[in-house]
Amino acid sequence: CKMKMRSVSDMSNVHYLLALLILAKQWSMCSRVCHINACDALREMKDELARCARPNNRESLDIPFANLGRRVKSLEQPVWIITNTEDRWYRCGEGPCQCRPETMTLSCWHQELGQLPDSQVVPKDIQNIDLGINYLSSLHKDSFQDLKHLSELRLHRNRLTELNDGLFLKLNNLKIIDISSNAIRHLPERLFHGNKKLIVVQLSRNSLEDLPEHLFSDLIMLEELDLSNNVLTNLKPLTFKGLYAVKRLQLQDNVVQDLPEILFNDLHSLELLSLRKNHITIIPPTLFNNMKYLKYLDLTNNWISKLSGHELSSLAELEELHLGQNYLEALPEGLFLQLYKLKKLFLFNNNLEQLESDVFKGLDNLITLFLNNNILKHIGDDIFSYVPNLIKL
Repeated sequence: CKMKMRSVSDMSNVHYLLALLILAKQWSMCSRVCHINACDALREMKDELARCARPNNRESLDIPFANLGRRVKSLEQPVWIITNTEDRWYRCGEGPCQCRPETMTLSCWHQELGQLPDSQVVPKDIQNIDLGINYLSSLHKDSFQDLKHLSELRLHRNRLTELNDGLFLKLNNLKIIDISSNAIRHLPERLFHGNKKLIVVQLSRNSLEDLPEHLFSDLIMLEELDLSNNVLTNLKPLTFKGLYAVKRLQLQDNVVQDLPEILFNDLHSLELLSLRKNHITIIPPTLFNNMKYLKYLDLTNNWISKLSGHELSSLAELEELHLGQNYLEALPEGLFLQLYKLKKLFLFNNNLEQLESDVFKGLDNLITLFLNNNILKHIGDDIFSYVPNLIKL
């Protein structure tokens, strides 16, 4: 036991010395490269190393050191030159990226960048930055410091694995951010703190496993949120709290299993909700109650086998409903009764055995109905009298 503890201690000392060497290197660099307080950095590293010394299994040791490594890596990243000098736009044009003063735009798109070019001058009044389709794996926390006029930031299709919680701090005019198609597993809870003007947030095609409950709490003007193509399993009840302005929410292609009953309570303006291709088994009866303006609902390719009949009762504006590729065995009476404006209904690839005569009651404006690939044995008389405008079956 003593030998094992001593080996852990020795390993901690080695890592500690390495961390000190890296910090020493950082300290000697130009101040614009790293503005972190050295004492705070050392203290944080000591805390991490102290936590590492307690466990006696390899896996427990690996996690803190991995986190420490990523933090040190972000500190090592260069920071480009942010300036407000009179010749800032001229100097901007001399860098490797393209500058367009007429549109206040800096484009480093598709430049095969592994890090931010430290020779690039960025004017403080820049409004749009495109860093899409590069090889960026980490960003220094001061990469966008003081860019108070920045309204659009694109970081899509890089190799980012994590984002510093102060990365977007003080970007008070940021309206559009695209971080899609990276390799991010976790996001810090305060990542969007203060970004109250954000309208569009793209986080699709990452490796997100969970979301901090208050990640989006400051985004009072947000209209579009894309979380599709991740590996989200469960969503905390208050994940979308305060998002009264959101119109489009995309959660398709995840592995979500449970939907808390109050999850969507504040989504009063929602018009499109996609939950396609998840592992949802149950829809709480009041889940959609506050979605008075919802027009498009996609629940295709889930594991839903039963509905109570009350799930859709508040969706009077719904125009398109996708319930295909589930395990529905029956459609309860009155399920579609309030869907006066529904035009398209998809029920293909379920386990429906029978349809009662009045099952489609209320669907006066239905144009398209897909029932293929079920195991229908009985269809009620005059069932289609309730869908007088049906064109495609």
